[in-house]
Amino acid sequence: MIKWTKQIVLTDFRVSDLCDVFGVEGLCYEYWWASAQMRAIGKGSVAKWDRTETPSLLYKDTGINPLCFAFYDKRNSEGRGFLTRLGTWVDETEKLERFEVTRADEIHFAQLIPNPDVKEYPVWNRETKSIGRGVGATNFAIGTFSVARFKRENTFMAEPFQKKHGVELDAVLFAIWAASFFGFYTGLTSHLPTAEQRRDRTMANWGNLLFRGYSMVTFNSDQFAQAAVWWAEQLKHERIFSIEEARQGIEFISLSKANQKNIGLWSGGKRPILIPSISGLMIDLAAIMPFLYTIFFGLKKVPQIGGEAFEDAVRSALRSREFDICLQGELRWPSGNPREVDAGIQIDDRLLLIECFSYELPLDYEIGKPSVFEKRKAFILEKLDQAQSLARRIAKEPKGANFDVSWAKAIDWRVVSPFVEFAWHLSDPLFDEEGLPRVLQVGELIAYLTEGYVPAKSYVPALKKLRDIPFTGAWY
Repeated sequence: MIKWTKQIVLTDFRVSDLCDVFGVEGLCYEYWWASAQMRAIGKGSVAKWDRTETPSLLYKDTGINPLCFAFYDKRNSEGRGFLTRLGTWVDETEKLERFEVTRADEIHFAQLIPNPDVKEYPVWNRETKSIGRGVGATNFAIGTFSVARFKRENTFMAEPFQKKHGVELDAVLFAIWAASFFGFYTGLTSHLPTAEQRRDRTMANWGNLLFRGYSMVTFNSDQFAQAAVWWAEQLKHERIFSIEEARQGIEFISLSKANQKNIGLWSGGKRPILIPSISGLMIDLAAIMPFLYTIFFGLKKVPQIGGEAFEDAVRSALRSREFDICLQGELRWPSGNPREVDAGIQIDDRLLLIECFSYELPLDYEIGKPSVFEKRKAFILEKLDQAQSLARRIAKEPKGANFDVSWAKAIDWRVVSPFVEFAWHLSDPLFDEEGLPRVLQVGELIAYLTEGYVPAKSYVPALKKLRDIPFTGAWY
C-alpha cells in the first residue's frame, strides 16, 4: 500500500538515531543554561570552578537581586507591539481600517505556542462546509501583521539595507507577502474551478496550520517568483515588481548554502522562511516574525534619524488613542536654558512627561558582555536624569515663554524604549514607589495609560518589600 501512495517514510532508522535526538535535546538544555548564567555573570554575578563541589561550576548573584531577572522575564513574556533588534517599533494594537491579505500591505503568520493547553479551537468541516469546534492542544496560533506599518517605521533603513545586501527592502517585504499568501492560499487552491472548492481548501489548510505552522507548495524558486508577480498583477498591487526583483527578494528569505552561513544561535537568525525540498518549497509561516525581528542584523542606523522615527511612532500611538499631547519639542522659559520634551500628555489635572530613546540591542548585550551592559546602564541613567530634571524644572516653573501647564496638580514622568529594559535594582530611579518601572517599553506605556496595566504585576508586592534593602547574594 505504501509503495503506491505518495508518502515519505523512514526506511533507514536506527536506535542510535533516537539516541542522537536525545543528545541534541541535552545540548539545547546546556546551551540554554549557559546563556542564562552568562547574562547573570555579565551583569555582575561571580562564577567559580571547584572540582570538589557538585556541581563544579558555581555562581554567586552578587549585586543584582534574582527578582530583577524574574521581573524582566515576566515583562518580556507580556510584550506588546512588534519591534526589531535595531530599535524600531510597530504599533500592532492600532486598529486596521480594513484587513485583506490579498493586498501587499498585510500578511498572516503562524506563532508557536509553547506548552499549549487543551481547549476548543475552530475546525472546518469539509462535509457540511461549515466551521465547527474541536478540542485539543494546537501548536500554533494564526496572527496578522501590517507590512505597510513595518515599512513606514523602517523607511530610513531602506538605503543602508540595499547597500549591504544588494536587494531592495521592498522586494524582500514583497517576497514575505508572497510566502504568506501562498502559505495560506496554497498554489493548488487558485486552480480549483469553483469559489466553494477554493474556500473549502483554504479553510482546511487554515486548520492544518494550527498544528504544523508550515505549508508545502510545488513551486521551485523561479516558479515562485513568476507566480508571485502574476498574482500581484491580478490583485492590482500598487507596485508590480519585475520577476528578477521578486527572485532577489525570494532568494534573500530562502535557505541556501550561502544563507546557511548567516544562521547562528547567538543572533537568532537569519531564519529562512522558504526551505527547498524534493518536491517544491516548504513555507515556514512561523519564521516570518523572527525573520523580521532580525532583518536589520549587521546594519547600523543613523542615531538621530532612528530616534526621531521612534519618537514619531510613540506620538502617533498616543494620538491614535486620543491622548492630548500638550507639550512637544522645545520648551522655553524667560529665565533661559530651554529644554526638549518628546511628549507631554494631559490626563485630567495630571501631566505626564515622556522621554523616548531608541538604543539598538546588540548581540553582546544578550550574551552578557559586561562592558556592553555598563554602557547601556550609563545611557539609561542619563535618560532617567534627563526626564526627572525636566519634571522638576516644570514643577518649579510651570509657565514658560511658549507653554503654560500651571493647571497641572501633579507631574509624573516616564522614559520609553522599544525594548523591555533590564532594571538592575529595585529602587529609585528605576522604580517608583508603586512598583511601576520608570523605563517602560512603549507597549507597556500604552497599556498603562489605556487599561491601568502594571508590568509583571504579580511581582510588585515582593518588589515593594525588598525595595532599598541591600542585597548580599548567595552561591548556586
